[in-house]
Parts: sequence; C-alpha cells; structure tokens
Amino acid sequence: CPRPAWTGWSGRSSWSTMPRLSVHVRPADGIDVDDRMHIRVRGDNGFAVRLNYRANVRQVKADKISVKYLFGGGLLWVDLPPGEIELTITYSIAVEEGPNETNSGCFLRKAGHVRNQYFWHPFFDFSSAGDQAEFKIQARIPKEYKLSTSLPQTERIEGPNALSTARRLGGLSR
Repeated sequence: CPRPAWTGWSGRSSWSTMPRLSVHVRPADGIDVDDRMHIRVRGDNGFAVRLNYRANVRQVKADKISVKYLFGGGLLWVDLPPGEIELTITYSIAVEEGPNETNSGCFLRKAGHVRNQYFWHPFFDFSSAGDQAEFKIQARIPKEYKLSTSLPQTERIEGPNALSTARRLGGLSR
C-alpha cells in the first residue's frame, strides 16, 4: 500500500481532515476499504472526491446514516448539507492482475502494489502540500504475506492475518 497523499480542498467548497482507513488486502484479487473522515462542507453543492473508477462503492454514511451519492467516471459526489460531518465510504476495488499491468496497481500471485495514482482512496490532488492532513491506515493481509507502506508502521499477527498500522501526523493548513 502506498502513502496516502491526503489533501484537504475539493475546489473551495469542502475539506477533509483525519482520514482513518481500514484496508483488507486480498492478495491476487483486490482491496476492501472502509474510510472514515471528518469533513466540512461549505456551500450547497455537497462533497466530491476522486476515487478509482473501478471501485465498487457499497455504502456512504454521514454521521452513521446512509446518504445519497453518485459515483461514475472516477468521481464520487455525496449529497451533504453545509457543516461538519463524519463521512464513511465503504468500497472494494478489484486490482489488475498480471505482469503486463504494472503501472499504478498490479497484483501477482505472490506480490503486488497499489500506488497513489491508482486513486485507491478518496483523493483530491497530488501536489497541494499545504492541505496535508493527519491520517491513520490499518491494513490486514494474510500473515503469509508482508505489507509495506512508505510510512512508519507497526505490525502484529492477529489469528490468520498480519495487521499493519501506519500513521502520518501533519496539521491541515487553512
């Protein structure tokens, strides 16, 4: 899993802080993600972020209540009123497999990678360093595999899984 490059502005209408990603890696298949973040929606246009166009968005909740959303072409729009809200997006992505699919996301039988440009997590931009947020990612993978991020991480074994926890602290600049 790559370092999530979280940025905080979606146009000038909304921003996100404190994303908490829970990821289950299914080797040679894909990832399941539960992403919980605190957001502030400004204006009447809701909240929008980019996400891998192949994501299967299963549920979107605001303050633990299901909300209306639209997803297509790599853009997720959520119908939210102005204000501060805890948003949770639950989705899965089948990651490409095979030696010819080596760019942004590729799983082989015994190895694989998923990079930021794969948009595997809700994403605003690559280069807005002033909008970096504190975040935490917890990833599960069968213990027979090793998981690496570009962040400091800890790992422990829980039953059949290895659980890696990575965290980046950095305040959101406004």
